[in-house]
Amino acid sequence: MQNIQMEFFLEMTVPDWLSILKKNERTIELVLPHDWAQLSKKDVEEIVQNVIMEKSEKLVH
Repeated sequence: MQNIQMEFFLEMTVPDWLSILKKNERTIELVLPHDWAQLSKKDVEEIVQNVIMEKSEKLVH
Protein backbone atom coordinates (compact mmCIF):
# COMPACT_ATOMS: atom_id res chain seq x y z
CA MET A 1 0.00 0.00 0.00
CA GLN A 2 1.09 3.55 -0.67
CA ASN A 3 0.00 6.93 0.70
CA ILE A 4 -0.58 9.55 -1.96
CA GLN A 5 -2.22 12.96 -1.93
CA MET A 6 -5.42 13.28 -3.94
CA GLU A 7 -4.04 16.19 -5.97
CA PHE A 8 -1.00 14.19 -7.14
CA PHE A 9 -3.18 11.14 -7.80
CA LEU A 10 -5.44 13.13 -10.12
CA GLU A 11 -2.54 14.90 -11.82
CA MET A 12 -1.22 11.48 -12.78
CA THR A 13 -4.55 9.90 -13.77
CA VAL A 14 -7.16 12.46 -14.90
CA PRO A 15 -5.84 16.01 -14.47
CA ASP A 16 -9.03 17.55 -15.89
CA TRP A 17 -10.87 16.46 -12.76
CA LEU A 18 -8.77 18.63 -10.44
CA SER A 19 -11.05 21.55 -11.18
CA ILE A 20 -14.06 19.81 -9.60
CA LEU A 21 -12.40 19.41 -6.20
CA LYS A 22 -12.22 21.97 -3.44
CA LYS A 23 -8.85 22.79 -1.93
CA ASN A 24 -9.50 20.70 1.18
CA GLU A 25 -10.48 17.72 -0.98
CA ARG A 26 -7.26 17.97 -2.99
CA THR A 27 -5.11 17.62 0.12
CA ILE A 28 -6.65 14.36 1.33
CA GLU A 29 -4.22 11.49 1.77
CA LEU A 30 -5.29 8.33 -0.01
CA VAL A 31 -4.06 4.82 0.75
CA LEU A 32 -3.76 2.99 -2.55
CA PRO A 33 -2.18 -0.24 -3.77
CA HIS A 34 1.34 0.06 -5.16
CA ASP A 35 -0.03 -0.49 -8.67
CA TRP A 36 -2.43 2.47 -8.38
CA ALA A 37 -1.35 3.76 -11.79
CA GLN A 38 -3.09 0.72 -13.29
CA LEU A 39 -6.51 1.61 -11.85
CA SER A 40 -9.32 1.92 -14.35
CA LYS A 41 -11.04 5.23 -14.98
CA LYS A 42 -14.11 3.82 -13.23
CA ASP A 43 -12.01 3.06 -10.13
CA VAL A 44 -10.61 6.60 -10.16
CA GLU A 45 -14.13 7.98 -10.52
CA GLU A 46 -15.31 5.98 -7.49
CA ILE A 47 -12.39 7.24 -5.40
CA VAL A 48 -13.14 10.86 -6.31
CA GLN A 49 -16.86 10.41 -5.61
CA ASN A 50 -16.14 8.89 -2.21
CA VAL A 51 -13.80 11.73 -1.25
CA ILE A 52 -16.41 14.33 -2.22
CA MET A 53 -19.14 12.48 -0.34
CA GLU A 54 -16.98 12.04 2.75
CA LYS A 55 -16.10 15.73 2.87
CA SER A 56 -19.70 16.83 2.35
CA GLU A 57 -20.95 14.47 5.08
CA LYS A 58 -18.49 15.99 7.55
CA LEU A 59 -19.88 19.44 6.76
CA VAL A 60 -23.44 18.29 7.40
CA HIS A 61 -22.72 16.72 10.80
